[in-house]
Amino acid sequence: MFGKVYVNENRCIGCGFCMDQNPSLFRLGEWHSEYIGPEKAGPEEIALVRHAQALCPAKAIELLILYSDEQAYQIKPAEL
Repeated sequence: MFGKVYVNENRCIGCGFCMDQNPSLFRLGEWHSEYIGPEKAGPEEIALVRHAQALCPAKAIELLILYSDEQAYQIKPAEL
């Protein structure tokens, strides 16, 4: 199991909450936050990203959980 993380640039307000909690996974770009963690997030990163999703006031962090090349599940911010 691994995850793919995206910051929706259209929703992000650049508040930096995700970066404050997880500076190894997020940074604040010029206009919005950016995910800088591994391309394939492992279980530890997934847990940290889910925490960041819960803190994000704009609900801009998206996480796609991949169980295999054939099975995937998207965790949308509204599901937290």
